[in-house]
Amino acid sequence: MPCLPALTFLLERGNVTSYEYAHGEAPLTVEEPKLAAADDNEEAVSTDIDWGDDGVEENVELAPAEIDWGDLESTVSFKSQKRQNSE
Repeated sequence: MPCLPALTFLLERGNVTSYEYAHGEAPLTVEEPKLAAADDNEEAVSTDIDWGDDGVEENVELAPAEIDWGDLESTVSFKSQKRQNSE
């Protein structure tokens, strides 16, 4: 028994349908799916990026903000503890 039966089937027979794999014989007809085309009457979708700046003043000056670094005087120390093996 082959470990990859679907791959073995494709290698032996080439371009086949899933119907042929499942039933062992080729279908009488094969219908290609129809792709839905966009209607010309639909509104065109804008590809422009909306930056959201409508109604905003152009000459806005922002004051630089300072970063609160917290208490820089404190230090962190790691104490190592020796583990005792309990036997």
